[in-house]
Amino acid sequence: MPSTPLVKLIKRKTKAGSAIIRQYRVILTCLPEGEGAARNLILRVLTLGGLHLSEISARAAEGGEGIDLSATVTGEGVTEAGLEQAVQRIAAEPGLIRVRWLALEEG
Repeated sequence: MPSTPLVKLIKRKTKAGSAIIRQYRVILTCLPEGEGAARNLILRVLTLGGLHLSEISARAAEGGEGIDLSATVTGEGVTEAGLEQAVQRIAAEPGLIRVRWLALEEG
């Protein structure tokens, strides 16, 4: 008997009956003098919509222009579309050189 669309959806969204927790990394590049504002932005925007911040780190940006702030966020049932909306809100703020995100491997 073929699976119904609802059964297929449930199988995609869960592992053994529990919701899948997705993990993402969001990287903001800013000038050193904008680091405090960028950290504040991460805390304000990335903790909405079911996302949970687990780490923020800083390092010199590739190419030597500015600082890369890397934030690791997780969310149960969070979609990439939801994360994309949060990243778009961040990218609309002034003072950022680059904003990007990537999905991390599921464990």
